[in-house]
Amino acid sequence: MSQETLLRIECIRCGAPVGEAPFHAGCPLCAARDEHANFQTVYDLKKARPAFKPDALVGRPTDMWRYEAILTAQELIVENEGMFPETTSATALAALIHELETGRVPRDAEVVIVMTSTGLKSLNVTARLRPKVPMAQSEDDFSATLEAIHGFEPQIH
Repeated sequence: MSQETLLRIECIRCGAPVGEAPFHAGCPLCAARDEHANFQTVYDLKKARPAFKPDALVGRPTDMWRYEAILTAQELIVENEGMFPETTSATALAALIHELETGRVPRDAEVVIVMTSTGLKSLNVTARLRPKVPMAQSEDDFSATLEAIHGFEPQIH
């Protein structure tokens, strides 16, 4: 979807438009009722339909690797931001990368990607991104593990 087809951003719970509300705080109207709600984008699908090309899907994988761009974006976020987003949140980065590669988004554009969920919800899908976690049996084992993996020795008091 492009900015030209974006109608509005609204609360998923009450439908209130975002306006100038800060995205990270959620819907202020719902918060006033002690309810939490995130936002969703609403697009003009009739306007967007001509841009959809079903032929672009031909020949793409039909197994889980059809999500490779999303899993790659998730891995980039893990490696560069130190966050572990759910695949649905990584989809926004995957789409941005695609739009940058096609030139539809200028490389110098300022872009905000909102991630609203943690990858801990989908560990079975993203198992290949998780490193093996060694289990220490003692303080000495713990110190040796940190030294081997991260290159520093903790000062245990």
